[in-house]
Amino acid sequence: MLSLDKLVINYAPAIKVVGPDFQTLASGESGGALVTRPFPKLRILDLHSMDGWMKWDWEEEEGRAMAMPALERLRITGCCLLTHLPTGLASKNRYNLRIVYLSRLRMLQSLENFPSVVELSMLHCLKLKKISGFSMLQKITIIGCDELEVLEGVWVLKSMLLDDEPWEIVGTPARCAPKGYKAGSQAQLPQNLTIIR
Repeated sequence: MLSLDKLVINYAPAIKVVGPDFQTLASGESGGALVTRPFPKLRILDLHSMDGWMKWDWEEEEGRAMAMPALERLRITGCCLLTHLPTGLASKNRYNLRIVYLSRLRMLQSLENFPSVVELSMLHCLKLKKISGFSMLQKITIIGCDELEVLEGVWVLKSMLLDDEPWEIVGTPARCAPKGYKAGSQAQLPQNLTIIR
């Protein structure tokens, strides 16, 4: 597992909780010694159709090496994860994570503190209300997230696809215009969405 580059789990409806043991590998004959950097080469993590999955318990501990330090792409689809992703995944020290794709996370309410992500896709996360702390985000796709109210901390956001409508984002505070904007265009952002740069 130390040289694992890509991990895909597809259709695992019996999984309800992923505990800290997933991010901690035991080594040695007794299994007692801990690997200092779990999944050190994992670049791609794809988790699909885990309908019963409700909790991911993962907190980074001070002084311990970060699990999955090389992670570049995260894709999670079809689960019931409660309210937010774990703080161990959303770490200010996670520098390599560039692409995040989340779809059909039925209970997700907020997505926060992914400072290295440049591309984010949020599809059909029906309870999502807030996205914040994406300071390097340049491109976002949001489809079927009707409860979304706040998109903040997106200092370099350049483009947004919102329910199949492309938007250009410029200036601080954010000014949004439909891509290919022409004077008199009637397209408007939803009233409940605020973009804070």
